[in-house]
Amino acid sequence: MIAKKDVAAELAEKMVQVLEAQRCLGGDDYPLTLRRLAELTDASAPAALILKASTLRKLFTDRVIVSKSKQLDALVALVEDAERLAACPALLEYVLRLTRTASNHAATVSQLKDKVTLKLKKAFQQAITRQIDQESLPRTLGWLIINRSKKLFLLSDLHTCGQMAKVAAQPVDEHDSPPERQSASAGTCADFAERFDQAFRRLEQHARMPNFVSLVDLRWALPCERPTFDAELRKLRIAGRYTLSAAEGREGIRPEEREAGIPEDGALLLYVSRKQP
Repeated sequence: MIAKKDVAAELAEKMVQVLEAQRCLGGDDYPLTLRRLAELTDASAPAALILKASTLRKLFTDRVIVSKSKQLDALVALVEDAERLAACPALLEYVLRLTRTASNHAATVSQLKDKVTLKLKKAFQQAITRQIDQESLPRTLGWLIINRSKKLFLLSDLHTCGQMAKVAAQPVDEHDSPPERQSASAGTCADFAERFDQAFRRLEQHARMPNFVSLVDLRWALPCERPTFDAELRKLRIAGRYTLSAAEGREGIRPEEREAGIPEDGALLLYVSRKQP
């Protein structure tokens, strides 16, 4: 009698095939998170099965690098793309968020390096050092010297008077309005609906799931006073343009997510979706 094929092994094989296909797409589709890879492979696969499949040596880990083992939000890439994964801006931001604590928001390159898998440590450290030297860090990050050591931090953790830290953390592309216009509109949130649409489209390109953007990222990308932001977003919801959903099934919600979320009917609404694509 032929033994039934191991479910984890089957999932591992399929995930490698999907990863190879994503590599061909390029752009923001690769590298991607283990969670997103599993969703593209089998959206019904439970977390435990995904994590088990990602540890199978011959079927998965010999062909795929998982930046942080046993983490669904870890980025993954094919083994031959180790340097590409190490230099990926999303990996650096992910590792920094993984490293930071409630009492310490900055980390050295060495501390960040220790958070990735052994296969990536050297290349990851070199990539960060190069980005610091070439001033090419992701726009959401900064660095400073403390006790003669360079430490990286999220610009969203930088506290200043007014809105300067939030404006600094805002993603920028070549079509953005001039800085002086952005600064003027940041305080008043003029043209909120149009600017919200633009921010949503920009952030959706990097989201784990299509049409599913975190309020944390939207608040960073669209700096204005919270009461104004919430009131304007409510108008967009009433108009049927956007909807909010709760963080159901999520474990370990971060403090910044709790702060950014909107409590409603006993649930914490944390994700935004567009009702009129």
